[in-house]
Amino acid sequence: MPLLGKKVFTLATIDRNGETGDAPYLIPHTKERFQSKSEYKKRKDLYSQNIWTCRATGHINLTHEEACKSETVVMEQLASQFPKCFEKDVLELVHHSTASLDAIVDKAWWKLHQQFIIGEKVNLKVKVADKLIPAKVTAIDSSAGDKMATSCNSPSSDKENSADEKDKSPKKWVPPKFLPYTYSIELDNEAKVIHSVPGSDMHRVSKVPSKDMLRHFIRISALRSGTASTSPWVVNADLVKQYKLVSKFADFFLSPVKMPEAFKKAEENGKKRKLSGKSLSVM
Repeated sequence: MPLLGKKVFTLATIDRNGETGDAPYLIPHTKERFQSKSEYKKRKDLYSQNIWTCRATGHINLTHEEACKSETVVMEQLASQFPKCFEKDVLELVHHSTASLDAIVDKAWWKLHQQFIIGEKVNLKVKVADKLIPAKVTAIDSSAGDKMATSCNSPSSDKENSADEKDKSPKKWVPPKFLPYTYSIELDNEAKVIHSVPGSDMHRVSKVPSKDMLRHFIRISALRSGTASTSPWVVNADLVKQYKLVSKFADFFLSPVKMPEAFKKAEENGKKRKLSGKSLSVM
């Protein structure tokens, strides 16, 4: 739903007894009905003002109807360009993060390009038979990648880097390389799980969403809890429940009263990190 200021605006309550269905005054684009002509005119006037924000794109100074249409277009794009299998991993990065939207988008984009995701549909390459077998990722083992991360400063790699610097010719963009993780996959056509499968032996079925699609998805799925640039992001309650997202603030588990306190602390920590980063750059 469109934002009024930085908050989601709630539509008029629909009477469960069906009385509102007989109300004579209808706002077509929201399907809201009103018994009172004055209430209808008041709401219609509010919707006609250029004070609304499209939650998905962040476009401001729209009428309510324009913002709704903009969100509908984005939702249709997300339905076709943002596979469901990627939602949980992206939302886990978003929920209670104090990072900027761009920083979260970059982090999510890199993650999705460098590894397969649990629940993702893949094709297993069978080299001997020269065929692809459909499967689903059930587990990830990142231990091999962690070991390789400690041995990346080899002389040969230094030579390759220097050679790359000399080569100034334009090259076609290529996606980031997959991390050397291994995976457990469940074959689609038989109840069989194969373990320790290298990422190089699998093909992706779903295309990773673009940064624009990631940005739209995050905007439509979460809001900052405050007005500060370091206010924590809070994912929509229904998505938190659906994906069982874990709180990043232990205070939440103690008492709901401490939630504002935890948000304030997160904002302060975010500001401190920004200040320390600036001071280091000056030095």
